[in-house]
Amino acid sequence: MLTVNQIYDIRLKHDMEGKSIRSIARETGFDRDTISKYVNQEDFSPDVPIKQKRSRKTDPYRALVKQWLLDDFKAPRKQRHTAQRVYDRLLELHEQGDLLLKASPRIIRSLVAELREEVKQETVVYLPLDHPTGEAS
Repeated sequence: MLTVNQIYDIRLKHDMEGKSIRSIARETGFDRDTISKYVNQEDFSPDVPIKQKRSRKTDPYRALVKQWLLDDFKAPRKQRHTAQRVYDRLLELHEQGDLLLKASPRIIRSLVAELREEVKQETVVYLPLDHPTGEAS
């Protein structure tokens, strides 16, 4: 790979001085293909590879766990699902054959923590408007 200064010199010799690719290759010592590549190239920014998003192990039962956590907000605090209870319920469904469980308890704990944050953001909160007496609002 050539430095920016070398590329600039090659393009300058070709565009301004009108030298041929062959003569520039003789002067610089680079291959003709390299010289023609940089003479014909318009965009010098590097191509950034796009990473494909992999599916997670928890994707098959993400919606189910989220529904359990949404239902938990209606239940008393002591009766809500813990991450361990969510894992146990998923394990029961796996043993019944209704669901294929490929995740460890640690992965389920991470999923529950992530979904709890999502559920908290979805809940609507109202702030009471309390203005001091005698002041304009």
